[in-house]
Amino acid sequence: MTAAQQDHKPRVYLYYSNTNTVLPVYIPINENVISREHIELIEKRDKRINEFVTKLNDTRWDSKLSFEENLEIFFTSNKTPDFVKSIIYKAIDSSI
Repeated sequence: MTAAQQDHKPRVYLYYSNTNTVLPVYIPINENVISREHIELIEKRDKRINEFVTKLNDTRWDSKLSFEENLEIFFTSNKTPDFVKSIIYKAIDSSI
C-alpha cells in the first residue's frame, strides 16, 4: 500500500434480501503497515535543496567573476566537503 491509501478501510457489503438493506462489514487490517519512507525521502531531499538555494542566495556573488571563481567563493564561505567539490568539478568538466 502507499501513503495515499493509508486512510482506506477495505470492506464488503452484506445484502439482506428480506429487508432489502445493505450493511458494510469492514475487513480487519494491521495498523501501521503502510510505508511513508518514500515520502520522507522526498521531503528530506527537498529540504536539502531549499537549504542549498538559501545558502546560494546568502553568498555574495560578483557578476564580473567567472562561474568557477564564484564556485570557489561559495566553497570557502560554506565549508564545502572535498567530495562534494569533486562531484561538482566532474559535472563541470563533462558539460564542457
